[in-house]
Amino acid sequence: GSSKRFGIVRWHAHVSPTPAWTPASANRSTIRCMRVPTASMYALRVALCLAASAAAGPTAAPGACPAVGAEKSCGDPGDEAVLLQRLRAERAELATVVSAAATSRSQAVQSGKRAVAYEGGGWLAMTAYAGLMAGMSSVVDPQGPVTDILKEFEIISSTSGGSWLSLSMAYSESFLTGLQDMKDSAGSNPERAVELWSLWLQALTAKMPVCSFFETVRYLLLMTKRLISLGYSWDHSHIRTLTKKQQGAISESTATLSKGSLHIPGFQEWREACQLLHMDWSDTVVRMLDATAKISPQATFADNPHNPWVEGKTLIQTMTIPSRTEWNTTYEPMSNENHIDHRAVGEHLLYAPHGSDVPQYIPAKVAWTVGEDTDKQPKRSFCAEPKCFNLEFEYKLHNGDPGEKVAMAPVFQKAMVDQVGKLPLTMVAAASSAFDSVDDVAHAPSFMTVVLGEGAIWATRAENGETFADGKEVNEVADTAASDVALKLAAGRAMFPLADGANSDPLGIAQAIAAGATDIVSLQTAWWDSHPLDSAVFSAGGAYGVGPLFADYTEEEFLRDFNTTARRTAGPEGSNVVNIKWFQKELETVDNRLFGINAGIAVRLTCVFVHVKDITIGPPTVHLEAYGPMMRDIIIALRMNETFTRELAAQFRA
Repeated sequence: GSSKRFGIVRWHAHVSPTPAWTPASANRSTIRCMRVPTASMYALRVALCLAASAAAGPTAAPGACPAVGAEKSCGDPGDEAVLLQRLRAERAELATVVSAAATSRSQAVQSGKRAVAYEGGGWLAMTAYAGLMAGMSSVVDPQGPVTDILKEFEIISSTSGGSWLSLSMAYSESFLTGLQDMKDSAGSNPERAVELWSLWLQALTAKMPVCSFFETVRYLLLMTKRLISLGYSWDHSHIRTLTKKQQGAISESTATLSKGSLHIPGFQEWREACQLLHMDWSDTVVRMLDATAKISPQATFADNPHNPWVEGKTLIQTMTIPSRTEWNTTYEPMSNENHIDHRAVGEHLLYAPHGSDVPQYIPAKVAWTVGEDTDKQPKRSFCAEPKCFNLEFEYKLHNGDPGEKVAMAPVFQKAMVDQVGKLPLTMVAAASSAFDSVDDVAHAPSFMTVVLGEGAIWATRAENGETFADGKEVNEVADTAASDVALKLAAGRAMFPLADGANSDPLGIAQAIAAGATDIVSLQTAWWDSHPLDSAVFSAGGAYGVGPLFADYTEEEFLRDFNTTARRTAGPEGSNVVNIKWFQKELETVDNRLFGINAGIAVRLTCVFVHVKDITIGPPTVHLEAYGPMMRDIIIALRMNETFTRELAAQFRA
C-alpha cells in the first residue's frame, strides 16, 4: 500500500550520504528492480548518484550514473520483503561509498601541512588570541607549556596584529613568560591577565610616554589641519561611519576647553592616539615591540634567538604591495598615480604600476623557517610568481612627463627574499600591519590618514637587510628635496611601499594554502556590527578584489555558519566578550593566480571566533586598558565550559 511505499522512500532518503563524499570506486552500472512506482524510486537513486558524482568532481567515472528515464521493467512486482531486502543492499553499498569517500578526503587533507592563521586586528587581535590560547591550555594541559597548543602546526601564518603576537611568541622570552604566567594563573587567579596587561602598558609607556594635555591638543589641531588639506568634512562617509565617538569627543572637547576644564569626555582615548599614532607607523610598531617584547630594532630572523617551541616551523607574515591603477581599482580616487611624497605644493613624486593585469592590491609575504640557515631556506618568492606579474613601477612627476620604469621582481627578490634572514623583525611586523598604507600612497580619504603620521612602510633595493632603513631615508628626502632630485633618488633606489596584509589576505589563510597547508585553524575576531570583519574573503571577488579562494562556499554561507553554529560558549555576564565559537568546513580551492593557488585542493578550515562588543582594534576608538579585562573574560568563558573548550582544543590536534 501507499503508506508502506512512502515509508520505504523516507527510510531510503534517511540513509543518504553526507555532502562530503567521493564515490570514485562505486559500481552503479546495475539497475536494481524496484517495486511500483519504479520511476519514483529510480529517480531517487539517480539523484543520489548524480549528487555523489558532482561531489567527486573530476574523479567521477564517466557514465557512472544511469540516465533519467532509463528505468527497467521489473516484471512481476513480487513481494514487499524482496523490495526491502534489495533496498537494504542498496543502503549497504551507499554506506561503503560514503566511508571510502570520507577516507579519501581525509587522506587528501592530511597529505598537506597544518597551519594556524592569525587574522589581523591590531591590539584586539593580539590580546584576544593570547587569551584564547592561555584559556584553552589551562583546561586541556594545566601543567604544560602554553605553546603546546601549537606544537602540531608546521606553519604559523599571521596578519597585522596577529603578526605582533606570532613574532613576540617566537622571538621574545619575556613575552612568552608572561603568556605562560597568564595560563598558569587561569584556574586560581584569572585576574592575573589584567595585572599582566597593566605591566605591558607600563612597559609601553616607559618607551612611548603618554601625551600631555597640551601635546594632545596640539595633536588634535594637527588632525584638523590634515582634514582641511585633504578636503575633508565631518560629513564624509568614512568619518561618519567609523568615527562617531571621535566626532563627539572633538565637539565636546572644544566646548569643554572653552570653559577651562581639564576633563574632556573621551580625552583619554585621544591621549593614547597621540601617544601611539602621532609618529610614523613604523616608529609606532618598532618602539612598541621593543618596549613590550624586548625585540630590539636590530633583531633579525637569522640572528635573534628564538624560543624552542617554534624550531622548525615556518613563519609567514602577510603583506600587500599597493598598486592602484586606472583599469583595475575600487578604492577612491581612481587613478594610477600613487604618491611617494606628501608635498602640499609643487610637483608631486609618483609611481605608476605597469604589468600583466596588475591588481590594485598585490599579495606578498615574508616567510622564514625558524632554525634553518639562510642558505638552507626553501626557495620562495615575494609575490605568488617569481616575475610578480611583470610588474614595473614608473617613477615620474605630476607634470605628466614620462618617467623611468623599473622592473620590480628583481628588486623584491633581492630585498625581501635573498636577504630575508637579515630583515629586522620589528619592521616586518610594521609592514604586515600598515593598515593606512594603501590610502596614504593614494592620498585617498581615510580616517587613519588624518590620525596617523606616515602610514606606508617604504623599502628599496638596498642590500644587507637595509631595505627598510633606506626606504625611510629616501621617503624623507622625497618630501623636502627638489623634485628632480627626489625623482632620480626614488628611481635609482627602486623604492616601493608595503601595506597591511589585511588588504589582500586578511585571515592569513591564502598564504598558508599557497605554502602547502590543507588543514588550517583560523583565529578571528568579530566586533564590527557583531559579525566577522573579513567575511569578504569568501565573496565572489575575494577580499579587496584579489579573487575567491574556495568553490561552492559563499560569503552568505560563511555568515550563516557564524550566526548559527551551536559550538559556542558565552562570556561572563556583563562582559565585553559576547561568546567564543567555532565551526569547521571541508572546502575545495579554485584557481587564484594572485596567491599561486591551484584548483581542486581539499582544505579543512576550522574558523574560531572571539566575538566582542564595544571593543575595537585600538585607539582612538577604545581605551587600551579595556584589553586586560577582555583577556580575563575570555579565559573565564573557556574555563566555565570545559566540554566546549576540550572540543575546541581538539581541533588544534592532528
